[in-house]
Amino acid sequence: MSDRALAPILVGITGKRDLRGKDDAVRAALIACFDLLDEKFPASPKILLSGLAAGTDIIAAKAVVERPNWRLVAAMPLPPDLYEQDFDQAQLADLRLLLNKDGVRPLVLDLLRDPATNQAYGRKALARSPNGPSTARSDHYEQLGLYIAERATILIGVMPASEAPGKVGGTARVLDFRVRGDADDTALRAIEGSEVLRQRQPLDWPEPGLAWLIDLDRVATPQVTSALGSVQLWRPRLLEASGQIEVEKISSYGCKEDLVRELRLAARIEAFNRRVIEIDDQRWEREVEERAGKDADTASSLLRRFRAALAAIQGNDKLNLKVTAATLSLLFVIAVTVLVIGSEFRMFLVLYLFILLVSLLVFGFARVRRWQQYTEDYRGLAEALRVQLAWWDQGFVTAKDRVDRIYLFGAFGSLGLVRAAIRHLIDVALLDNDPPTPSPDAEIGWIKGQISYFTQRVKERQLWMTLSDDLVWFLFVASFGMALAIVAEISQKFLQVHPHIPRWLAALLATVVPLGMFWLSHSFSRLARKQPHKSQRWLLKTLALVTAGVTGGLLALLVFYFAPSAVDAGRLLASRGLPAACAADSPSAVECANIIGTKLVLILATVITAIAGALRFYVETLAFEPELHQYREALVIFQRAQTELSKIEGDQSLHARKRRADILMSLGEKALAENEAWIRAHRLRPLEPRL
Repeated sequence: MSDRALAPILVGITGKRDLRGKDDAVRAALIACFDLLDEKFPASPKILLSGLAAGTDIIAAKAVVERPNWRLVAAMPLPPDLYEQDFDQAQLADLRLLLNKDGVRPLVLDLLRDPATNQAYGRKALARSPNGPSTARSDHYEQLGLYIAERATILIGVMPASEAPGKVGGTARVLDFRVRGDADDTALRAIEGSEVLRQRQPLDWPEPGLAWLIDLDRVATPQVTSALGSVQLWRPRLLEASGQIEVEKISSYGCKEDLVRELRLAARIEAFNRRVIEIDDQRWEREVEERAGKDADTASSLLRRFRAALAAIQGNDKLNLKVTAATLSLLFVIAVTVLVIGSEFRMFLVLYLFILLVSLLVFGFARVRRWQQYTEDYRGLAEALRVQLAWWDQGFVTAKDRVDRIYLFGAFGSLGLVRAAIRHLIDVALLDNDPPTPSPDAEIGWIKGQISYFTQRVKERQLWMTLSDDLVWFLFVASFGMALAIVAEISQKFLQVHPHIPRWLAALLATVVPLGMFWLSHSFSRLARKQPHKSQRWLLKTLALVTAGVTGGLLALLVFYFAPSAVDAGRLLASRGLPAACAADSPSAVECANIIGTKLVLILATVITAIAGALRFYVETLAFEPELHQYREALVIFQRAQTELSKIEGDQSLHARKRRADILMSLGEKALAENEAWIRAHRLRPLEPRL
């Protein structure tokens, strides 16, 4: 199997420097946590994100550097020479040994800005003082803790469970920030001066997360009988009355399922990696590598491969979703047909129950395979990453230039998980690769490609919507026309004249009339849509409906034409529940044909109505109408962007460059809004069988 773009699970670590002599017990607990992650998420590589501080960080780092499928990213709050001032000789030896290991990636976080000068802090302000840490130095440790807490798929902490948040940059504050997702004044000071932390927006959802805490008070105590016995699950709980988030602490007592049950993001990452592994090599090369391009080992390169893999998987699942929706629609029509016939023949009711069971099985299989979820979520992920790549290509690479700040703003629940997945993939790309390289001309291909895409989609959706709307109305009104033909006794009178009509002509009419009349009705509807005058539109719409009603009447006549052929069969089946008029001693063959014809017309009218409902279910489930409106709006926006950019093409003045940046940033925001509307529209249309 060729190399694949697998998304790693980020494991953050924070803990006490002084472990009270319980180093071995903490090491065992950490290894047990790492083993559990490998057991539950075997397809996913893992990255330990650690500050490599003395104590917990060093112990965790030593446990993973030789571990298969794990990598270590050493995020340091200060330049190495300044950071090393906090280590004694033994600790310093451990730090340097780890940093020199193969596969370990050192990462020095950008320095905070001094609020007095709005420039990065100088070395003098960050040097360790014999009088204790300065505010500036402490804030850099705060930045490191927040950085790890923001990015970790799961954060593991080591401290006494009863310890309250206090020391700036300390373990308790990091864990509290992780689980609550909210920032106090001290954290906000670090965030506002940071180039790497997510900038908070006042009304946004705080995005809390999960943490595992190795309780230092319980480690190596008699009541702890397993390595995981001292591990607690810390999770956020929303207080609906106040809208605040509190930390809920759940002791696992060594139960693995309690610890991993709520790791939903990790589970989604694992599912993605499994799907990536299942793609055969030829398809991977064709649909991922060729589309992503084999450029340098940069964040942009990896993100393009993630996006191409998401698009490839989503394409397959969308096809499966369409087939499932079509199958459920067909089963619905068959079930209605069987149920109507079953009113005359009870044995058909067994078949009806069987069809219901098949519908539930098809629906259940689609739910287990999560085709609808993957279709929606992966499309949202892929399109959001497309915008992020376009921004990176233009040099928009700061913490403020991230799509997860805008996309699905304020969302939580399942949509919040989509947003978290986008943030995670961007974090991974930036964390484990060189910074993205600008490609100023890339927006030309992006805009042209989107214009071509939306133009094609508008045509397809327009065709589908006009045909489906016209066909649904045609079928409904046709069924009305069939019923009207019976009520008006037109069909019964037709029995007196039908012997004069050749059978071949009747068979031809039964085939050609419905298609021809639908084409005529659809033509009237198309003309109505193009008419500027209301009176003309109403006239054409009326003609379309009248055509459908006449079609129903003609179909009823054709049914009555063939009804006498069923008289003999009706006599034989009289004992199965057919009316007495069709019994063997019936005095009138015409009367029997009339009864059989009436029942057949009613059955056909019901089936036609069911077909219309099934077609509407299919179109609604796949959200064709909302897509059409969104594609139209997006097409206009991209065309407008192309026009505005053409006005400043070749102009390298400061004003032109600023104008270009504003257009592309705004274009990305509008594209994200279109994509968000798409995914929200589909969330309102779950795939469910119509029983």
